[in-house]
Amino acid sequence: MTAVVGILNKKAVAIAADSAVTTGSGKIFNKANKIFTLSKYHPIGIMIHNIDSFMSVPWETIIKMYRKELGDKEFDSVQDYKKDFIEFLRNKNFFSDDSQQLFKTTLFCVHQINHIIFNQFTDSFGKFSVDKNDVLNKELQVSAQYRTDIFKKRNPMPELVKYSLKEFETYIETKIDEILKYPFGNEGATISDETKKILIEAYYHELIAEDYSNNYTGLVFVGYGKNEIFPSLVPIVVFFGFDKKLRYYDDANKVSSVNDDFPSQISTFAQSDVMMTILTGIAPELQQAYSKNLKEIFKEQEKVILDKFTGDKAVLKDLLDKIDKDALVTQYDGLMSDIITQKYITPLYEAVAGLGKEDLAEMAESLIYLTYLQRRITNAEESVGGDVDVAIISKGDGFIWIKRKHYFKPDLNPNFFKKYFK
Repeated sequence: MTAVVGILNKKAVAIAADSAVTTGSGKIFNKANKIFTLSKYHPIGIMIHNIDSFMSVPWETIIKMYRKELGDKEFDSVQDYKKDFIEFLRNKNFFSDDSQQLFKTTLFCVHQINHIIFNQFTDSFGKFSVDKNDVLNKELQVSAQYRTDIFKKRNPMPELVKYSLKEFETYIETKIDEILKYPFGNEGATISDETKKILIEAYYHELIAEDYSNNYTGLVFVGYGKNEIFPSLVPIVVFFGFDKKLRYYDDANKVSSVNDDFPSQISTFAQSDVMMTILTGIAPELQQAYSKNLKEIFKEQEKVILDKFTGDKAVLKDLLDKIDKDALVTQYDGLMSDIITQKYITPLYEAVAGLGKEDLAEMAESLIYLTYLQRRITNAEESVGGDVDVAIISKGDGFIWIKRKHYFKPDLNPNFFKKYFK
């Protein structure tokens, strides 16, 4: 896991990240690099969080290959850098061959059917418990259709808007029987053609829809384009490449830019709970708990009122049932949000708008360090830690490292710095 932050005002943008990375076995290392210059010549950088590789290739390798190919080329906006980077991934065939892409897609589908099977049809020991194929097929169809209906409501990923069900059926054709047999092992389950069709459609809709799982990499493009006077920050969520398409989407809610109406912005990523507590004055989990508890209090008060009422309880219960408790909780949330905005967020953002470069850097570093400290002194997993890398990007000075760890001693490797621009 990780913690990453970008703080923007009209002078510059400060970015910071911790160094912790968690392996598949759960072991945590504290030497990962998550901030990189995207160009050696222009004020643009990139941060990564969550998974540190793409199609089994480290993102650090991919970013530095892109940087070399980019050379001194400059784009008008940060959005344009993002688009060019995605095109680079595509032109490199997503750094994998066709068989690897099909393998990734197969794993995705296997994960989905496992989710259905083991949530619906296994006993407490994890053994497949449905012994009649007609029951199995019927329940699979219901579950698959339910998931299809859910994912149909989500926005499709940008490159998959025009990707058809027919194209997916053709692409996965050679693997579909293997996928459908995988969860059942030697149980001898038979999937009907009708069930297979419904499952493939469910796979398709899950594949093209925005994915909110944890199996992703966050890429944050940050800095200035050639025509941008003030900094901007453009994050995307990336999964894998398949059938000459990239599963990614724009993290639209986290896009940040500075202008006269919004002279400062703060964007947090990954493990942002501690940072949001500092920025808003209340822990996100605590705020959710308040709303949940308020709803429970309404229910308890109804019981108390009904118990003490000596008249027609049926009439009173009918009246109480007509009270929209969800609307009251929403009203409460709105009032809380107004207080948080007025007392915490607005004053903080006004202060950030006037910070100099050094103060921006110190604030970014402090937010990451406080996240580490909270994990360190509590029973939480120490999944944020290691050195905090900090950089400032400004229109005039470009990308400037404030703090940066090296896996080597800089004074022993002068040739590394001499050849940086070659």
